[in-house]
Amino acid sequence: MHRRMFLQSGLVAAAALTGTSLPVLSAIAHASPCRPSPSSWNNDAITSCWIGHSTILLNIHGTIIITDPVLFDAVGVTLAGRTIGINRHSAPALQRHEIPRPDLVLLSHAHMDHTDIASLEYITSTYPDAVHCLCAYNTKDIVAELPWKSCRELDWWDSISVGGVSITAVEVLHNGWRYPWERDRREGFTRTGRSYNGYLMTSKTTSLLFAGDTAFTESFRELRGVPIHTAFMPIGAYDGFADNHCTPEQAVAMACSLDVQAIAPMHCQTFRQSAEPMNEPMQRFLQELRRRERSSAWSAIGETIVSRA
Repeated sequence: MHRRMFLQSGLVAAAALTGTSLPVLSAIAHASPCRPSPSSWNNDAITSCWIGHSTILLNIHGTIIITDPVLFDAVGVTLAGRTIGINRHSAPALQRHEIPRPDLVLLSHAHMDHTDIASLEYITSTYPDAVHCLCAYNTKDIVAELPWKSCRELDWWDSISVGGVSITAVEVLHNGWRYPWERDRREGFTRTGRSYNGYLMTSKTTSLLFAGDTAFTESFRELRGVPIHTAFMPIGAYDGFADNHCTPEQAVAMACSLDVQAIAPMHCQTFRQSAEPMNEPMQRFLQELRRRERSSAWSAIGETIVSRA
């Protein structure tokens, strides 16, 4: 099965076109127990904070980057000012007005829980013509009309520098369509289908890996030999969807196959997207790290890690 559970958002859009109504799924937005303080972060260091889901806020030697920003209470299709889709189980660690102006937004792929138009509209309207955007191949059209400073697609293994940080698009194993009827690279539309990225971020002698959304893949072998301080690995939404989402154990295995100092989980504890219990991904992730005698960079939304490298 090459479709993930977030098909629901596509079906909502189709329902809108056919006049069928679908309900918003209920959820409880639990507040994060951790309160990050970006204003206190040192520009001489690398600081990373888990805002929730796949949203990571980074200060890389003074360059502010945010990945897949999802800052509102729900993701899905917006109709008459209301989002029809899925609601958050956990609130973001920072409210959207507390997010500092990013120099760069990194978008891994077109799914609505990663390319959230409401969040991107908020960022670009708050900081018009001031924020760069990098996105996957054949996905720029979704966000191009927003007032970015620049907006560029990166195909796998393409690189660009922003604010002194080198960004390389990394091949992952996922699917790319935003709506089910769109062409998808995973389905063999190599040049015309929507693609999906991870990203390697390098500043000075330190690299970070944002793995985006991925099933288990050997593509990360291309990064062997690269000294990576932290790998941000997706660990949730795998029950019934292993063709698109790795298990916690697979996430650890992929990170451990590289020269990684720290492993930071993401893509869990925020939205209910598959059948596993909300707490299971983190429990399995931590158990696997203990088995390998490794430790987690964080285990809760809002936690922050700092590297002086």
